[in-house]
Amino acid sequence: MILCSSHPRISSIILTTVSLVSVLSTSANAQRRVSGRGIGTVGIVVDERLSVLRVSPDLSGKFLRRIGRGRAVSIIGQNRSRDGILFYSIIVSRRTRGWLQKEAVILPRRVGDDERLLRLINASVDFDRVVRSRIFLDAFPHSRLRPRVLLLFGDAAEQAAVRLSQDASRRLNVEEMQANDAP
Repeated sequence: MILCSSHPRISSIILTTVSLVSVLSTSANAQRRVSGRGIGTVGIVVDERLSVLRVSPDLSGKFLRRIGRGRAVSIIGQNRSRDGILFYSIIVSRRTRGWLQKEAVILPRRVGDDERLLRLINASVDFDRVVRSRIFLDAFPHSRLRPRVLLLFGDAAEQAAVRLSQDASRRLNVEEMQANDAP
């Protein structure tokens, strides 16, 4: 960078701006790493019905919140309840941690979780199938089951498009559109 000696004020503003941008970008990258994903094993929530974050590893444990499907979480431990149900101790963010039922989460590095997610995709319908297929494709890029999931994903997306087109045409009133000069 060539600093203009005839305009020292402009040169100092440029230098300050460049320094500030570099500091802010490294700070943002550091915050992204610290947000809970850098600790433990990464898991992905795939079943919203079971994704209740609890204070204790028990089905009767106090409800904290429901974790959305597709959310990445850090698994830092596990514990089996008196009922025999396995719970993961997870970190969702810097301020949020708790216990989540094992069946709500897949681990991309665990053998057999691609098959388990495929069974869940096959049992799903409509938009749930599309979303879970997308999670599979992102989480398991080298799975031998990928071609089957791609086919399911395409079929589900096509069915959703047909259904959305039918709903849209049913809701559009031709007379109202003509009265409003709509094309």
